[in-house]
Amino acid sequence: MTTRKASVLVSSGPQRIQLRTACKLITDGTHQTPQYLATGVPFISTANLVPHGRDFDFSKYSRFISRDSHDQLIKRTGPRKGDVLVSKCGTIGVAQVVRVDYDFSIFVGLMLVRTKPNVLDPKYLEWYLDQPCVKSLLDDISCGSSRATLTVKALGDFEIAVPPLRDQKHIAGKLDEHMAALANAQAPLAAQREAAIALRSAVLRTALDPATHPRLANHGT
Repeated sequence: MTTRKASVLVSSGPQRIQLRTACKLITDGTHQTPQYLATGVPFISTANLVPHGRDFDFSKYSRFISRDSHDQLIKRTGPRKGDVLVSKCGTIGVAQVVRVDYDFSIFVGLMLVRTKPNVLDPKYLEWYLDQPCVKSLLDDISCGSSRATLTVKALGDFEIAVPPLRDQKHIAGKLDEHMAALANAQAPLAAQREAAIALRSAVLRTALDPATHPRLANHGT
């Protein structure tokens, strides 16, 4: 375990406390692989997390379990709106606040952090953990030679800077605004890129169309 320090969102001034003292619950998902179904209750893993996203990403990875399996799993770990999910295996420290209203369960690769609302704002924690320097520190306290794993105890022991709750909300709100502004600025660029790709495809189709260029139809004859 390293003793080195890192610059974080608020590295001086606010008190530094162990994360567990600011939380009601820190636990992880089921260690048993349930039976997967074609449809059912979403079974979330690290691949589905979208930091600061309003929903999970099912575009590349999706798993579903039965309602009965879900009901059994949430007796141990039942995610709620406002909880923070944190990846603990492989890619360490990816975090997302639960903002969805539908039911889901989580696999062992995720930890569930439920903050004390009068001590730690979930959105502030999401932004705090999203810093590269914090991810590096979490990597340092993870164990395992072949596949790094962040334990529940290690995350609970991890010290974070905790300003007054009002300041936490202000910091998170400002960062949300900046991210939204950046997304709005990037949207036209993405649209222009898609238009350029479409135009290139259209030009190539025209250039290679035998009806437009008869020599192509006779090529090789």
